[in-house]
Amino acid sequence: MEMVYSEILQTEDPVFVVNQIWKLAALCTTEEVDERPTMEQLAKHLGVLRRFWKKRRAEDVGASTGYCTEVEAAAAVGISGDEATEP
Repeated sequence: MEMVYSEILQTEDPVFVVNQIWKLAALCTTEEVDERPTMEQLAKHLGVLRRFWKKRRAEDVGASTGYCTEVEAAAAVGISGDEATEP
C-alpha cells in the first residue's frame, strides 16, 4: 500500500484528501486479496488524513500561513518525522 505522508502533510488542496480516501476505497475492493490493505494500515492512513484535515481546517479559521514544517505537521498528526516520510 503506497501513500506518501509528506504529500498529505504538505498539501493545501482539500480535494487531495478526498482523492486519497477514494484511493483507499479502491485498494480495499481490489480483486487481488494480497494487494488489499490490512485493517491496521487502513485505520492508520484514515487517522492521518483525519488529523491532517482537522489541523488544516483549524489553520484556515485563524491566519492562514500556508505550509507548516514537516516536523510540525508530523507532530500535529501524532507521528514522528521519520514516519511522515515513509510510504
